[in-house]
Amino acid sequence: MFPQVKFHQEYLDLVITAEVPVIPIDDCPLLLVIRYGEEREVVTSPVEITAESFPLICDAIWDSYQSDRSHLWIMKALDRLSLEMKA
Repeated sequence: MFPQVKFHQEYLDLVITAEVPVIPIDDCPLLLVIRYGEEREVVTSPVEITAESFPLICDAIWDSYQSDRSHLWIMKALDRLSLEMKA
């Protein structure tokens, strides 16, 4: 069974998709899948993933990818975006 991709965004060497989990997860209708180089990260998002928020999520991850790929860089980017959206 293949995951169902709801949203997709490609950058130079980074691909971000929002996918329906193959195995349902409570309170998590979509997972973010981030692929770069040989790496593949699957994370939940503190920001609800919608058609409106997905470009913002992608931009936050892309900015972090270019500037700060320290430990947990994806979650840090998502947490910052979440705080900005709540302000």
